[in-house]
Amino acid sequence: MSKQELIEIALTKLKKLPVAKIEEATDFISYMLRRYDDELLQKGIEKVGAEGEAFDFLNEDDDTLYNLKDAIEIYK
Repeated sequence: MSKQELIEIALTKLKKLPVAKIEEATDFISYMLRRYDDELLQKGIEKVGAEGEAFDFLNEDDDTLYNLKDAIEIYK
């Protein structure tokens, strides 16, 4: 079935319900939408973290990040 057909079936069934049950269904749909949005956001964050270059410096050799010339004070 297509998305449009499923929407029409759901609307037909919703029209048969009393108001209280329609409110319950609406609350459940809102809950599902929030979860779906959270999943999309989480996947987007994971993708940016995996493909982004923000943390690439962590994969570099430690010798290239800092050396003694970078130190303000040297303790013995």
